[in-house]
Amino acid sequence: MGSPVDTLLAPPTREREKEREEPRRKYVLRMDSWYDAEAKKLRVMLEVPGVNKADVRVTLSTCSWNRVKQITVTGVVRPVFPSVSAGESADGMLLEFTTIRERRFGEFARTFAVPAETNRDDVEVFMESGILFINVPSGIPVPPDPEEVPIH
Repeated sequence: MGSPVDTLLAPPTREREKEREEPRRKYVLRMDSWYDAEAKKLRVMLEVPGVNKADVRVTLSTCSWNRVKQITVTGVVRPVFPSVSAGESADGMLLEFTTIRERRFGEFARTFAVPAETNRDDVEVFMESGILFINVPSGIPVPPDPEEVPIH
């Protein structure tokens, strides 16, 4: 049972059934970015409220499809309360009726392009008050010059 085909054809297991029933939640972080002309840097702020620094990963890579240099922020927001499907609380109350969830939790990801000459040592990253700050040296932005591509 080593190949992907064997895995697909294997009889269902509890773990595989659970994966089908409970798809992983993944969402995009909210982000603000701007070019700081005085510092000549791209400044990015991403909202990560309640997230520990150890649960966030920032990577610099080159996209394999278009060879654009990019920064990707991934991580996980862990829920504070027990899962609603956990049944009853210690006092016998059904959690389904006593738990209100408005905050997002689960895995998150956000990717944005950076200048091609960006190196890992050039990127400044820090967290403060639930905001992840990323500063990347950047030349002066080029005004957009869209060209229409005909549809054949």
